[in-house]
Amino acid sequence: MLDPHVWYLIFYDLSVDAIHRCLPMMGLNLPEDPVFAKTLQPVLQKYHKIPVDERGETEFVDTVFKMAERYGQSYPLRLTDWGEFIYPTETTRQQQIFRWRAVVMRGVMRPKDSPPPPLIVQHTRTTLSRFVPFSASELQPSSEWDLLYCVERDDEGISPFEWVEAAVRNYRFLYTWNLSAKDPIPRDELDRIYNWAVGEAALLRMPPGSLERPEKVLTLPASLRDF
Repeated sequence: MLDPHVWYLIFYDLSVDAIHRCLPMMGLNLPEDPVFAKTLQPVLQKYHKIPVDERGETEFVDTVFKMAERYGQSYPLRLTDWGEFIYPTETTRQQQIFRWRAVVMRGVMRPKDSPPPPLIVQHTRTTLSRFVPFSASELQPSSEWDLLYCVERDDEGISPFEWVEAAVRNYRFLYTWNLSAKDPIPRDELDRIYNWAVGEAALLRMPPGSLERPEKVLTLPASLRDF
């Protein structure tokens, strides 16, 4: 579970009007996802009125997760999983997702006569190539709330919408990988995929042991498998 401050940032980010059209691209593509996101502004407005030294982030986060139960008993778990797998943080899992994406996409630039990578890698590359590119620069504040949010982020030296671009990139990669791995992959094939990836990681000059096995770090939980 991410710490309360990270969850505060997640909920603040999801409250921004300008990003709501991007929710499906980030894996929040169920009907209740935009509805939940739109409920966040009032609770945040109330929270921001509390003096900074009197705020309790843990209590605030608990309140929001309690609100999330309105959208189904399992909805808080969906948010928890999304925060772990998709929202960009400095966690070990996010580091692994970044490294695996770098390894999988590296071969796109390899000579055509190079040995072919595992099929799941080929399928993942092909599917990723079909997405329309997305950039944070496409987003602009669309409400007074958004403007205040952007001012805060700028004051902190943070680009307001870069997290959206990173979340879209994370979801697209994990979506395509899991779509390509819908049928259970035999253990020996998983071994071959991992050994191939370790070799690619070495070519990228990643330290030995940088990659964990794909089934451990890339498998989306059931709450995010809306495909």
